[in-house]
Amino acid sequence: MPYYDYKCTRCGHEFEAFKTIDERDEDEDCPICKATAKRMLLAAPGIVFHGSGFYVTDHRNAAGSAAKA
Repeated sequence: MPYYDYKCTRCGHEFEAFKTIDERDEDEDCPICKATAKRMLLAAPGIVFHGSGFYVTDHRNAAGSAAKA
């Protein structure tokens, strides 16, 4: 079960809430002022793969050709 980030519409307080997948679209109450808090949309960090394989440790050598394991 993931954590979701919320921001209060009244006071601007940001907090996390631990929710199930079924509950993820429900709004939360702010723990500070009890107003409605909306879920924030966050971008996931990208993963960059180098080399010919599917591992993060794969990379090219200084000459530009693929490193051999």
